[in-house]
Amino acid sequence: MALMRTAFSALTAERSELEERMPLVASISFEELSKARTVVSCQPVRCSGCGAVLTNPRHVKEDERLGVHWTCEYCSTVNIISKDEIPPGGGDDIDFVLDEPPDTKESPGSLPESKSVDTVAVIDTSGSMSFNKLDAVKQSLNETLADLRVNAPTSAFALITFDSTVAVHTLPGEAPVVLSGDVLRNSDQLIAQLVEMIDPRTLQPVGEMGERWTELVTSLPARGMTALGPAVNSALWLLKTRGGGRLVLLTDGMANVGLGTLTGPSSSGRDFYKRAARSAMDAGIVVDVVGMRDKSESNEMALDVIGELASSSGGGIYYVSAAEVEGSFRQIRGQEFLGHDVSLRLVTPRTLEVERITGPGAKADAAKTRLGAVTADREVFIRLKRSGKLEKKKVPLQAQIEYRDAQGRRHLRVSSINVDTIKDAKAYAKGYDTDIPTVMAMQEAGEEYFRNRTASSLDRLRAMKNNLATVASSAPIGKAQDTATKNLAFVEREIDRLSKAESEIRPKAAKASKRAVKGLSMQRMSVSQRHAEDDDCG
Repeated sequence: MALMRTAFSALTAERSELEERMPLVASISFEELSKARTVVSCQPVRCSGCGAVLTNPRHVKEDERLGVHWTCEYCSTVNIISKDEIPPGGGDDIDFVLDEPPDTKESPGSLPESKSVDTVAVIDTSGSMSFNKLDAVKQSLNETLADLRVNAPTSAFALITFDSTVAVHTLPGEAPVVLSGDVLRNSDQLIAQLVEMIDPRTLQPVGEMGERWTELVTSLPARGMTALGPAVNSALWLLKTRGGGRLVLLTDGMANVGLGTLTGPSSSGRDFYKRAARSAMDAGIVVDVVGMRDKSESNEMALDVIGELASSSGGGIYYVSAAEVEGSFRQIRGQEFLGHDVSLRLVTPRTLEVERITGPGAKADAAKTRLGAVTADREVFIRLKRSGKLEKKKVPLQAQIEYRDAQGRRHLRVSSINVDTIKDAKAYAKGYDTDIPTVMAMQEAGEEYFRNRTASSLDRLRAMKNNLATVASSAPIGKAQDTATKNLAFVEREIDRLSKAESEIRPKAAKASKRAVKGLSMQRMSVSQRHAEDDDCG
C-alpha cells in the first residue's frame, strides 16, 4: 500500500458534475510511515514560493544564466540552489532524518533501541472508587508496573492520585507532595508550588524502584471528592519538563474540585481540557483516558470533554467496569506508536486547494494538521476543491509528514505523486474508488458523535448513503460502481448500529460515555478496517 492514495485515478481538466457525488479525496496511510524508499540524513530543500520539497534530481537544471536551479512543479517558482543541496538517491518518496540525538546513535550493524518513555499514572482515589473499583485499579496498575520493569526498565514512573487534594508521588517510600486549597484553583500557583517542591530529574528508573511502587499502589485508600483537573495539570507539567511521555488517566466521576471543574454551567472547565489537550500535543505526551462505570452506569464522567486529551494526543478512551479495567490497561501497554508529534501538510498546485483534513487541529489551518502520536492502523483523509482549470498534463501532489520516531529522531517524510489529466468524465468515474470518501465521511461523522451531536452524525452518514446509492445506480460500470455498492451496504449497517445504540434505554451518563468511545473509534477508522468489516460480516 502506498503512503498517499487518491480516490481518483485521473482528473478532468475542468470540473465535472460527477465530482458532486465523487469528490476529490486523498488519504494518508501511516502504516507506510517507516517504509520510505530512500532515507537520507540531510536538510530538505524547500521551494521559497509554496514550501514544496525537492525530491527528484531530474527536476534540477543548470544553465549559464541561472546556474543550478529548480523550477517548482507546484507554483512555478524558480529556486536557485547548489549541487550539494540535491538530495542523494532522489525519487518521489524520501525520509529526511533531520537530526540524530547523541544518545540514540548506534554502532554499525546494531539495531536502534527505543527511547525510554516516561509514564505518569493519574488515578482517581475519591470516595466513589471504594472497594472493588480501587482494588481492580491497584491490580491493573501493578500489572503495568511489572510489565514496565521487564520491557522498559530504564523508563521513569510517577504516580499522581487525586481526591479532594492531589498527591504527587515521585519516589515511592517518600512522602508525596500534596496540593490542596486555593492552589488547586490557580494554574500558575499550582505550577509554582510544583517547581518549588519537585525536581523532575530525580525520577528513578522503574526497574530499580518497581517493588516499592507496588507496595505504594497496594496501600492506596479511597476518600473525598474529585480534583481531576489539578491532577492532570500536575502530570502534564511533570512530563513536559522531562521531554514528553505517556499519561494514563483513570476516573469514575465528574471533576468537581479546582481547575477543570465540570459540575457547573460555566464553560471554563471545558476550555481547561481543550487547552490541556493542546499542551499535551505540543509536548509530545500521549494521554489515555479510562472511565470506570458503576453497575448502574449512572456515574457521569464527561468522557466527551476529558476525552479531548486522548483524541488530540493520539491516545485512547476506554469505558469499562471494574472487571474490565485490566483489559484496558493491557491494551494501553500493548500500544505501539510509529511516530510522535506528527504533523501533516499537503502541497498542491495553485488550481487545487485543501478544503479539509480529518483529525484534531484541521480547523485551525485547512492545509496542515497536527495528529499527536500515530499507530500503524491510523489513516487521515484530505478533501480538495478546484480553484481553476488544470492546465498541465499531470497534476502533482506532495504529502509532508514531520514526526519523531521511537528513538527520538526527527524526520520529514515526503511522498509525491502525479495524477494524469484527462478529458473524459466517464473515465474519471470508472476509475474512482469510493472507499476513500466513505471512510472520510465515517471519520467526520465520528467527530460529531464524539461531541454528542448524534443527529448531525447520522445526517452525515445518511448523506453519504444517498451519494453512494446514486453512484451505484448511475455510474458507468467500473471501480466506482463496484465499490459504491459495497460501501452502501457498509454505511447502512453503521446507520443501523448507531440508531439502535441511541434507542437503547440507558442512563444519560452511559450514553454520553459510549458516544465518546464510539466517536473516537469512528474518527480513527482506516480503509483497511473498513475492509475488515466486510470480512467479519461475510
